[in-house]
Order: sequence, then structure tokens, then C-alpha cells
Amino acid sequence: MRTRIIILFIILLQQRILAQNIQFLGNLDYPEILSNIWGYTAPNGSEYALVGTELGLSIVDVSIPSNPVQLHFIKGDTSLWREPKTWDHYAYATNEKGGGLMIVNLEFLPDSIEYSFWQGDSSLGNNLKTAHTCFIDEKGFIYINGSNLLNRGSIICDLKPDPMAPVTVGIYDDFYVHDCFAVRDTLYTGEIRDGQFSVIDVRNRSNPVVLSRQRTPFTFTHNTWLSEDGSTLFTTDEKSYATVASYDVRDINNISLLDEYRTSTFDSLIPHNVHYKDGYIFTSYYRNGITICDASRPSNLIETGSFDTSPFPAGNGFEGCWGVYPYFPSGNIVCSDRETGLYVLRPELKKACYLEGKITNAAGNGLPGIVVEVMGIPRWKESKFNGNYATGAADSGLYTVRFYDPDNRCALHYETGVLLEPGRVTNLNVSLLCNTLSTQNNELDTDLIVYPSPCGQNCLIRYKAGQERAVINIIGADGRQIQSFEVPEGEGTISVANGLPAGLYTISMESPHFRRTVRFIKSPGLD
Repeated sequence: MRTRIIILFIILLQQRILAQNIQFLGNLDYPEILSNIWGYTAPNGSEYALVGTELGLSIVDVSIPSNPVQLHFIKGDTSLWREPKTWDHYAYATNEKGGGLMIVNLEFLPDSIEYSFWQGDSSLGNNLKTAHTCFIDEKGFIYINGSNLLNRGSIICDLKPDPMAPVTVGIYDDFYVHDCFAVRDTLYTGEIRDGQFSVIDVRNRSNPVVLSRQRTPFTFTHNTWLSEDGSTLFTTDEKSYATVASYDVRDINNISLLDEYRTSTFDSLIPHNVHYKDGYIFTSYYRNGITICDASRPSNLIETGSFDTSPFPAGNGFEGCWGVYPYFPSGNIVCSDRETGLYVLRPELKKACYLEGKITNAAGNGLPGIVVEVMGIPRWKESKFNGNYATGAADSGLYTVRFYDPDNRCALHYETGVLLEPGRVTNLNVSLLCNTLSTQNNELDTDLIVYPSPCGQNCLIRYKAGQERAVINIIGADGRQIQSFEVPEGEGTISVANGLPAGLYTISMESPHFRRTVRFIKSPGLD
């Protein structure tokens, strides 16, 4: 306990550095590891945090944010995974060790609670023991994900007849379901092992119908969350260097990736859970605490707030912040840090300052893969295949913007005195001075692939150099060349990750007549 108190004290001393547009209100320490968190607002306006811990479910009154008080604790099977959700005045919590689904009647808070453990009904043979997560839609159907039953998909139960005794009405189990979001008779699953989300019609919950599937950028789809208007889906991939991604899902047959966001380009941080509310996304980010992005332009996600709950340095690891709950009427948010406890916070929801435009060469052709850095911000974006880019900042002001070509096709370019203002898009088109080499030449029989990415010690380059010899260069995130290989004409494979520190790298293959480039991430967590 002494060590935990020292850790918390260090965090509180560092708040001026570790917080941006989020105010610390209160903290409740625990002697055990925490997992996910949710919230409940009573009819009289009192606000309660429902905190999953290693030993059970903690019910905490956070109505006085500076003094969070645990009112009740329900012991369950010891588990590092415990995930609560609420419907009406009931709470439901899953775990991965045993005992089934915990069901809690919150109607008589703060004085007392009633609870029981549900292990399935006759259709499940009363055999429900464990589950990873659950989600409850607006119609009172609970989706129990990653259970010990069937293919570990999503078991759909109706809570309305008796909230303390769910009735199984359907099952989706095409794949293992890690987490999900459901609204308006549509289910969005996070199928982490298969690196995808599925969109499923559940109007007839006894016969779910798959409408569409979509791979996520780092193929480790942890959770999904939909915007209130139903137009944008947000996902996390639970990997080092991975991103929070946004998708246009208005046409379910033509889902398109809009943007990817990292809180830091240079650290191997892992995003965990993302939630959407009123034009903002709130993400628990393990060793980085929580972040808030203005998502009102989902094609340009801009971080506008952050609060670091974790004593660990930014980087790969599953310590730190597990979950965040941003839905209290007061505007306060709560989050759960595995090592340092429950936090009550007050965000200042700021509108982002947007910078968007197009990058071209002298001939007016769009340039893909150009790094755009708003100087002083620890993240950057790249221009898309057509040369368009989108980035920005949390705070207004005059900025210097750097345009950097990691392939060295074009000269480094700076724009100074760029005015960025809250809620406004500053358009800045840039023409770069470039050489004649091209990153694409479809007439040449060339190819360059790095797999897997992110990778550990077994990252391979597969190259096809056409009819001439070529040079393959490995370049670090700072632009310095690290390794160089000369390869003969034809095709082959080279191992590249051994000896490289964790980080983001560019690999280029070039000859007098072509240049091809790709990027890969070396992750210490995959060694």
C-alpha cells in the first residue's frame, strides 16, 4: 500500500505537465488491480461509479467529486477482467474466471443493493460461467461477449421480462466477439482475433444477419462505438503504435476509413476503449491515461484534452488506464487506472483548430506519404494517395508547419506563421520542389512488402526488383539511414527487425528508374 500511495503522490505532483484541458477532481485508491468502469445516475441526480476490480465490483458515490466514497462491494471470482454496464436501475458485470453474470439492483442506493449471479437459462443449459464483456442496447437487450459457450460469440438476451433473470433470444457466433456496440437493431462487433468488425442486422434477434465486415488498420479490433447520428463508427486496435480509427458507415455496403489517430506518433502506446459523446471521442490509453478528441470532423480527429493517470513511462504495456465513462449529466468523467485507482475528472471540451489542404509537385500532381507536422505537437499525419492532408491543434495560435518527405523525393519545406483558430478550418495548399523519381511506376515489375507490421524479431521484407539491381534502405523516424542492402534483380526476402529498437521505420527500394517505399513498426511487445 505504501508503494501505491507514493505512486499516487508522484502523479498528483505532475498534474501541471500531465494534464491538458482536463481538471483533476478526486481519486480513490484500491489495494487490488482495477479493470473496466461504468456509471449510473440515480433518479435524484446522484452519480455513482461502477468499478470492476480484481476481486469484485465496487460501487462508489462520486456525487461529491473531491471525495469519492465506496458504498458497497460485491465479491466475485478473482479475475483481471471485469466489465460492468447498466440498464434502467440494474448493473451487469462479466468476468473471465467464473460465477456467471453478476446482476445488481441499484434501486435502493445509497442505502442498500440486491444482487445475484446468473448462469444462463434453459436454452443455455445453465452453463454460462465466464464472459469477457457485455453491452446493453436501448431496447433492453444485453449482448454477452466472449463467453465460455459455443464459439465465444455474442449471446443475446432480453432483460425486459425480468431484469434479474435474462431470457436468451439469439446468438451470433461466426467469430469470437471481444466487445460490441448495439443500437437501432444493428450490432457492431469487435472481433479482435480476426482483426475486423462485423455489422449485423438483429431486428430478428433469433436470426442475426451479417450485413458487412471491415478490417481495422492494425487487425486487432478491440472495441467499437457509434456516433449518435449513426454515421461514424470508431474502433480501437489493442496493439503497440496502433490507432483509434473512424469510418463512414452511412452506406453499410461501402464502409470507408476516414482517419486514424494516435496520441503520440513516437511512443508505442496502446489504445484500449473508445467512447463517443456529443462530437467528442474519449479513449482510455493504457500508459497514457485518457485522451479526448474533437470528432466533429471525423475525417480529421484532433486531440484536445488528455490526463495521464499512469506512473509508467509512455510506451508499450498493458498497465495504466483501462476504461473511461463520459456520460454523467454533470459533465464529470470517471476512469479506472489498473494501478492507481478511480479518478474523477472535469474536462474542458474545446473545439479543435483544423489545418487541411493538398500537397503537390510543380506539375500539380498530388503527393502521397508526405509527413505533415504542426511543430510542438507530438503527432503527425501523412498526405493521402491524392495529396490531401488533414491535421490540426488543440489550441489557437501561430504555428510553424513542416512538410517532410521520408522518401527524399522532395525538399523539406516549412510554412511559418500559420494561424489556427478554434472550430475553423485553415486551408493551406503546398507545392514541393521534387526530383523526377516516382513512388509508383506500374510499368515496372517491382514490389515491396514488409510483414507483419507491427512486428517483433521476425519482420521480413519481400521485394521484387524487376530487371535491374536495386538498393534497399532502412530509415528511422528521424530521417537517418540505419541499414542498407544491395539486392539483385528478381525477387527475394530479407530479415530486418533483429537488432532494431522499437519504433517507426521507412523502407525504400530504389534503382535509377524506380523507387518504392513502405513503413513498418517494430514493437517490443511482439518479441
